[in-house]
Amino acid sequence: MPTTTSLKQFEALLLADLQLLEHLITTLKAERQSLKERDYASLETLISRKQSYLTSISQNANQRSKLFASLGLIPDTTGFKQLLTLCDQAQKEHFESLWHSLQKKLQESKRCNETNHRIINRTQLVVERFLRIYRGQPLAPKALYAKQGQPISDATGRLIGTA
Repeated sequence: MPTTTSLKQFEALLLADLQLLEHLITTLKAERQSLKERDYASLETLISRKQSYLTSISQNANQRSKLFASLGLIPDTTGFKQLLTLCDQAQKEHFESLWHSLQKKLQESKRCNETNHRIINRTQLVVERFLRIYRGQPLAPKALYAKQGQPISDATGRLIGTA
């Protein structure tokens, strides 16, 4: 049976995670803007801040796992549902609300992160293309095929004719 102290600890961790995730989402949105504007000076600061939030979130997750373990629960959604069965109705509704908010924030941060990832990949492709042009390399390597149809990776191994 969870004690009042353990429930207050759990609530504090959830509230801290909600606040950290809100800061993380704000930072991810600022990071997206910096990526769009190619403002690499501010990007370094944002990445450092993002890493700090992620470290804090990870530490809270570890504390939550230890708390669940001390209560004999598995530190996942199943354990959370088991914890709810041990709470009174008011606590149950409060924790469900916090948990739902936490899940929404996690999904939003995931979407923001994926958007930033796509921007970074696109920027990398543009830079690689520019460097290929700058070096005088072809934009796309031409595929070469042997007589039997298998691809040849190196043009120096091509036969000019057969006897």
